[in-house]
Amino acid sequence: MDEEISFIVVVSQDITSEMQLSESKQRLSLMVSTSKDAIFVLDLNKNITSWNKEAENLFGYTSEAIIGRPVMILDHLINFNTLASIFDFDEIIKTQTITNIENVDIHKLYQNLIVDITVYPFFDDKGTVVGITVIVRDRTETINVKKALEKSEMQMRQLALHLDAIREEERKEIAFIIHDELGYALSSIKMDISWIRRNIDKISKENFTERSNDMLKLIDTTIQTVKTLSSNLRPSILDHFGLVAAIEEQSGEFQRRTGIRCKVNISPTEDINDINIPEKLRTPIFRIFQEAQTNITRYAKASRVDVNISYFDELFVLEIIDNGIGIPEEKINAISSFGLLGIREKAKSIGGKIFITGKKDEGTIIRLELNIKL
Repeated sequence: MDEEISFIVVVSQDITSEMQLSESKQRLSLMVSTSKDAIFVLDLNKNITSWNKEAENLFGYTSEAIIGRPVMILDHLINFNTLASIFDFDEIIKTQTITNIENVDIHKLYQNLIVDITVYPFFDDKGTVVGITVIVRDRTETINVKKALEKSEMQMRQLALHLDAIREEERKEIAFIIHDELGYALSSIKMDISWIRRNIDKISKENFTERSNDMLKLIDTTIQTVKTLSSNLRPSILDHFGLVAAIEEQSGEFQRRTGIRCKVNISPTEDINDINIPEKLRTPIFRIFQEAQTNITRYAKASRVDVNISYFDELFVLEIIDNGIGIPEEKINAISSFGLLGIREKAKSIGGKIFITGKKDEGTIIRLELNIKL
C-alpha cells in the first residue's frame, strides 16, 4: 500500500536580527581598525581587551603585547594620578555618562604629545556597565599651530606698539630738526636781511660782504640739513638710480658714521645696476638692509660688514654679513627681537624668505631671498 503524505512540518528560524548584529559588529570592527584615533577597550578589572592599530602607533605597544594587561601599564606615558582619575570606574559606573578629558600630556621617549581622551561606558542587556571604550585623539599638531598663532599675534601686537614708539620718536626728531635747526637758520637769515634793509644807505661794503657771506653759509647749512632730513625719510637715489645704487650709498654713509668697514659685492658685476627692481619691492628691500645695519650698530660689535647682492635665474639675494660677536640662537626668534621680527615681516610682505644665522664670536648672516621675474 502506497504511503501517503498527510502533512508537512516546516521549521523556520528568524535569523535576521543575528545577521544584523553580526553585520553591525563587522562594521564596528572595520571602523575601529581604520580609525585615525587610538581606540581600546577595558573590562571591569581595567584590563585591556581590544587595541587598534592607531593605539599601537600612539603608545608604542603592539596588540599582542598589551591585550590582557592592566591599563595602568601606561603610567610611564601618562601621569599616574591623571591616569587613575581618567579610569575611575566607581565614578564611571555611578554616572554612566560619557567623559571627555582634554589636553592630557603623553611623554614619549623622543617627543611629547597632547591628546584628548574620551571614555564611553558600554552596557549589557540589563543596562549594567560591563566595560568602557576609550578613544584617544592626538591634538599635538593642532595645539602647536594654535600656540604658534597666538605667539605670532602677540609678536604682531608688540611689534605694532614698537613701531608706534619708533614712529613717535622719529616725529619728535623731525620736529626738533625743523624747529631748532631750520627754524634757527631761517630766523637768523631773516634778521640779517632785516638789518641790511634798515642799514642799506649807510652800510659799508665790508659789512655787507661779511653779512652776505654769513647768510650764504647759513643757507648752505640749511640746504644740507634739508637734504639729510629728506634722505633719512626716503633717499632720492632709490627712485632716481635704483636699489643697488641706494644700498651702495647707504653703505658708504654707514662706514663714515660708524667707522665700521662696509664693502658691497655685486654679482654678476656687469649691468646689475641696470636691474629694474619693481618700485613696490625697492623700499621694503632697502628698509630690510637699513634695519640690518641698525642691528649691527647696536649689538654686533663688528669691525667689518660685507654686503653681497646677486641675481641669477630670477632669484635676487641680499646678504649682510658681519664679523661681530654673533647673535645667540635664542635671540633669533625671541619675541623681544623687534628688529629681526620687522625684517621677517617686511620680507614676508613681498613674498621673500629671510634666513638668520649666527655663531659666537664669528658674526651674523642675514640673507634675503626673493624670486623676481624681470
